[in-house]
Parts: sequence; structure tokens; C-alpha cells
Amino acid sequence: MDKVLHFFGSKSKVARTLGVSRPAVSYWIKWGLPPGRAIQIEILSQGELSAADIVSKSVGKENDIA
Repeated sequence: MDKVLHFFGSKSKVARTLGVSRPAVSYWIKWGLPPGRAIQIEILSQGELSAADIVSKSVGKENDIA
């Protein structure tokens, strides 16, 4: 999600662009980005952000126990 936030500029801008609430974006930061939203972000970024990269990094970041 760091790349997504950097690309859009803030949680509020991500939320506004995707048509969701800011708390939804905060939830994704903590628990992972839904694959459908990752695809939407890839399209909106014209491929600059890869859906596969966004999902794997957002899910892996929170699920690492070590």
C-alpha cells in the first residue's frame, strides 16, 4: 500500500479516486488490499502500479509473523 499512497498522495485521495471511505483505505493498509481493488488501481495508474505487486506486498506485510 505504500506505493499506492505515494502514487495518489494520501489516504483521502485514494479513497476519493476509488469511491470508498477513508476508513476503508485504512482497513486495507492493516489487513490487505482486495484483489479487485488492486486491478482497479492498476487500471487507474495506467499500469504504473501492478495489481499482482500491490496485493502480494499488502498481504505479505501484515501476515509476516517473524
